[in-house]
Amino acid sequence: MATDLTTARRRLVEYFFVATKTGAGDEALTFQYPATTEADEYPPNILMFMFPCTSSPAHGGLLPPPVYNTFVLTTATGAALYGTSICFCALTSSSDMQHTLTSLCFVSQWPFCGPLLKYLEQLALLGVHQARQVDYVGVEKSLANLFFEVPLPVRGRAGVVASIGDTDVLLKRYTMQDVPFEMDMEFLEYTFAILPPGTLLGVLCHLLLEHAVLIVGVDTLFVTAVAETLRHLLFPLQWDHVFIPVVPLGVDMATLLDAPVPFVAGAHPLQLEGAALPPT
Repeated sequence: MATDLTTARRRLVEYFFVATKTGAGDEALTFQYPATTEADEYPPNILMFMFPCTSSPAHGGLLPPPVYNTFVLTTATGAALYGTSICFCALTSSSDMQHTLTSLCFVSQWPFCGPLLKYLEQLALLGVHQARQVDYVGVEKSLANLFFEVPLPVRGRAGVVASIGDTDVLLKRYTMQDVPFEMDMEFLEYTFAILPPGTLLGVLCHLLLEHAVLIVGVDTLFVTAVAETLRHLLFPLQWDHVFIPVVPLGVDMATLLDAPVPFVAGAHPLQLEGAALPPT
């Protein structure tokens, strides 16, 4: 029986979200594609992860630089979803210099965090250009290209190039012998560059002993990279306990730290203010 290639093809990206955050702290999801929310892989709490702790709207003065954010979600079936977002300030009123924080986010089943961040960066630039030209539809064309035309790279083969604007983004699935999972190789490079060998081995020993591990950092990209790499370095063993590479804002860190179960979690230093850390 013939198979419909349109439905059988596995997509690079599952969802695209746009959210805004005002100076008063009000967050709202303003756009998502596709619109369905009934699929098993739909992340219902996506808004909690789209604005990292370091992103906040500006009030007058210079606009803050964009904030790059990555996170990992777990679906009801236990599968991992990889989120990448870029947060930037947009001027909403030239008279009083009020700014609104905008977040663009991709959610994918594949660990293409680095390439998708580059794609989001160019997508944001196209959005600024499109806002100045009524008939320009570069954003829609770029999204349609990524969702429906760019094929999923074959593991171990040459990568696939997704073009957006004047930028070519390389997506590649690397092969590691006898390893059933996939990971972002940039995450592996970041981890070995950040953690000294002794520290890395010490943390792995704690994970093997099923201890709770909290990764603290100001950049969610690097925090997620370390958490993901540590989890995969346990192979052929598997981490079956709580795994939250980026703890979203609003979660009570004191409750998490007092949890009687092992966990791997990541947090910003500001989230630990007032929380009693266990002795090291």
